[in-house]
Amino acid sequence: MERKFHPILDYKDGICDGYTGQINFKQPELSIFSIDDIACGLSKICRFGGQIHDFYTVAQHSVLVMHLAPPELKKEALMHDAAEAFLGDVVKPLKHLIGDKYEELENKFTKVICDRFGLNAHKLHILTKQYDIQALKLESEALQKRNAIPLMIEMNKHEMIDGGEFFAWTHGQARFEFMSAYRKAFNIPIR
Repeated sequence: MERKFHPILDYKDGICDGYTGQINFKQPELSIFSIDDIACGLSKICRFGGQIHDFYTVAQHSVLVMHLAPPELKKEALMHDAAEAFLGDVVKPLKHLIGDKYEELENKFTKVICDRFGLNAHKLHILTKQYDIQALKLESEALQKRNAIPLMIEMNKHEMIDGGEFFAWTHGQARFEFMSAYRKAFNIPIR
């Protein structure tokens, strides 16, 4: 079946094309997206609003958070920022200024993602937070303060780098690694 694309200039209806299907911002539950859309989006979004020395993706951050989390939280940890694949990675100070409207939209997308992928919303929002913060601190130290050693040590522990000096993945590698982590966390056999 041939894919139908949404007219590019008809944006006032809140619908746009995603990587594999359509995204409905007014009614996210009607969106037609897959894990491929999430991996594609997260692998091309830079952390810290791009205000860092090296390009470092939200997909790589998500994989790191998954590795930091215990086994019972792996799925939720990997997917904790999945809504950003559609909404972007809005830095915390700006999120705070934007207020309730953004949070409302983010919560709607997160609910749809939890429903589609069988995730526990409490685990995703609350229980993974400490691992998200742990990753944030490591990433800030490496990407803003230029001290990559703590992040590289953590990544080496989880076999996220091959021992080289450069720790930030390209968007292609980030997408591949995110999908590999997804298959592992969700026990999906490699095709």
